[in-house]
Amino acid sequence: MVRIAVDGMGGDFAPQAIVKGAEQALKEKVAEIILVGDKARLVPFLENPDEIEIVHTDEYVEMTASPSAALRKKRGSSVNKSFELVRTGKAQGVVTAGNSGLLWPLPYSPLEELVWWKGRQLPPCIRMFQRAQ
Repeated sequence: MVRIAVDGMGGDFAPQAIVKGAEQALKEKVAEIILVGDKARLVPFLENPDEIEIVHTDEYVEMTASPSAALRKKRGSSVNKSFELVRTGKAQGVVTAGNSGLLWPLPYSPLEELVWWKGRQLPPCIRMFQRAQ
């Protein structure tokens, strides 16, 4: 089964909405989930904390943060650690609802797709990338 790193701190309604979605994916056996973020803020929203792997980080990138400043100053952020799990082979993909400005410079592959959905103010971004073998 594929392992997905989920940025637990990214998004307007994080961490609660992200945790609930990660647990749902785990229950439906969509993927193995690695939840990345501040463990103290994630655990209160988990129904079964022992059933999901958590990679702790104290840092996260606010939705209003400048992507360039976040890349320089928040190298230990939940979104950075999520991508690091892919780079090191511990996960095969990343899901984040966080600051979309960070999605473009973080992954290291040229394969990308931008999808626009009707009625959305911001486009959801699907960024596909491969880990170098």
